[in-house]
Amino acid sequence: MKKSLKNIVLCMAVSASVLVSGNTIKNTNYIHAEENNNLISEGGHINVEGQGARLSEDGKSVIYSYIIAFQRMHSSDHGQTVSDVTIRFAPIPNAKIKLTLIGTRDENGKPVKANLQLNELKMDDYSLDDPEDADLPTAEEVAAGKKGYYISGYNYDVKYITSLEVFHNVNGSQAVKLEISVPLEQAKNIKYLPIDARMVWKSSQENGVQGYESGSQSLEEYHNHVLDLPSEKEDEDGNPIPNYGGIGEPTLVTEEYVKNGHLIKSVANPSTYITPNNGDWTNIPEDTNIKEDTFFHYAKIFTLRANRAVTYYVSEKEDMADQDVSALYLGKVDVDYVIQGTNTKIKETYNDTKETPIYGENGKLIKYNAAENENERPAKITYDGKEYEYVGVSATSAPESGNLKEGTTNVVFEYKLVEKTPEPQPEPRKPEDPKPEPQKPVEKEQNGQLPKTGIANSSALLSVATVLTGAMGIVISSKKRK
Repeated sequence: MKKSLKNIVLCMAVSASVLVSGNTIKNTNYIHAEENNNLISEGGHINVEGQGARLSEDGKSVIYSYIIAFQRMHSSDHGQTVSDVTIRFAPIPNAKIKLTLIGTRDENGKPVKANLQLNELKMDDYSLDDPEDADLPTAEEVAAGKKGYYISGYNYDVKYITSLEVFHNVNGSQAVKLEISVPLEQAKNIKYLPIDARMVWKSSQENGVQGYESGSQSLEEYHNHVLDLPSEKEDEDGNPIPNYGGIGEPTLVTEEYVKNGHLIKSVANPSTYITPNNGDWTNIPEDTNIKEDTFFHYAKIFTLRANRAVTYYVSEKEDMADQDVSALYLGKVDVDYVIQGTNTKIKETYNDTKETPIYGENGKLIKYNAAENENERPAKITYDGKEYEYVGVSATSAPESGNLKEGTTNVVFEYKLVEKTPEPQPEPRKPEDPKPEPQKPVEKEQNGQLPKTGIANSSALLSVATVLTGAMGIVISSKKRK
């Protein structure tokens, strides 16, 4: 049987106490939380913290992810322990499971980060040489190359529920990361995928696989710690069908159970209290708003206070169980093209980003850009025989680029009618004045003779007549003198 150095020291310290006159002398090497209190809380026992569902690297699947932190209940005499973790969720066809140890402890109890993928062992697999090999490895064992395992289908009907079991033998909180990969189109019908994690086996041993075969007692014998509730449904053989509520049927998980992507109340047995999330696997919170009549109070049920000689490291405010969801948020981007200042579409809606998980494989929001090229944001669009040109993004539009969000992101581009410049027209011709008749050029005299035009020249004839008249007058006058 494995015992850590810390456990051995504690056991020796308790053994050093002696009874004097019926009173216990407290050994100063052993520190209790308060006087005469043999119950010490190291924090809660189970915390499931769902991570946002994300798109796989190849874009074909959705990965639902969870961090499961757990811390065993143990005792100073090593005679009582609760150190298993049973993880259950709906059986999903075509789903692939990956379980990774992400946090462990070293030999001094110090928390150490890890990244060790655990190997699956079937319930009837006896390949382990030593049952202790089923315990999750310590930090030193991880460094030395030891493998880690989980057991599937452990004591549960795989037809109605999927169950995984891990066992550990280290004090202090540890953590595993569960990833459930579901084909994309199938996952679109599962917005919230819940899981349940709880401790099931009360044992007198601290290591190895616990169960009825090892003489352990199932804590699910108690009505307020069992996962499934009574069912009126029967299978074809007349056997009752277990009722796992929303854990067995994710479609039953509605918005009334969820706030900010996490469960606010159980989706199965209402006696299971939800542990507050703190994002820190090294420090598990205790439950809040518990009710004594429904709360699974381990210390009270098993009357731990009655055995003052033994110190129990157990929380009285945590029911050793928790549930949460991994939430799938889908988003898409549509682009509309409208006339400026109106809702009149001049081009059919363009789908820029198909419906997809808003978180990428790196866990960060996926980015979109609806204006990458001319096809997405054309400079001009012809509509109803008219040409429109791009103006800008509408005042009511989502940004043309940014992070995806749940639902439809609507980008609206506005366009205005192109005002055509009129072609230049020729100036109208003014009415012209009637053109004068062309004048015939006057012919010059040739050899002292008048030109032979066939038309008498009145001026020339007048001159000749004048000359002849004058000459005749002179002749007449000369005769008279004689």
